[in-house]
This record gives sequence, C-alpha cells and structure tokens, in this order.
Amino acid sequence: MKRLIALALFGVLAVLPACRERPLGLIVGTGTIHHGGGGECTGVWIVHDDSGREYELISLAAEFRQDELRVRFTLRKRPVVSICMRWETVDVVSMTKL
Repeated sequence: MKRLIALALFGVLAVLPACRERPLGLIVGTGTIHHGGGGECTGVWIVHDDSGREYELISLAAEFRQDELRVRFTLRKRPVVSICMRWETVDVVSMTKL
C-alpha cells in the first residue's frame, strides 16, 4: 500500500509543473526581450518572462529585436538543439509591445 501511495504522489508531482502552461505546449505571459550573451550566443534573442524563466526565440520578427523591450507573448515549445543551449527554444505564436 505504501508503494502505491508513493507512486501516486510521484505521478502527481511529475505532472504538476505542466499545469502552469496552456494546452498544446503554449506559454503565455509578459516579459522583456534581451539580446543573447557573447560567444556562441551572439545573435540570439531571448525573452525573460516576469516569473523568472527565459526562452530562446527562434522566430522573432525584426520589429521586436530591441534590447529591453517589454512584450506580451504567446510562445510554443520547439524541441530544437541550438548552438547556445542555455535556454528552452520556442517559436513566437504572437507578440505585442507593451
């Protein structure tokens, strides 16, 4: 019985982080656009969301390529290996300036 309870608890805890995201892997929020660091991350654009997470933006339109720009966004996870490999990679579904 203890094993069953432990297994059920593990299952709940494993799924819990996904509850913060919308269906279909969409991430919705507000944050600040930043230009990636130096080295292999040169040319990379990231969004630092207000909850503290950072995402590498694969498909960022030119009008949003401004350091320190505040935005509202909808992103979709994209399991791609990037050269930088510091942030989770995402596609921009929609974005507006704040």
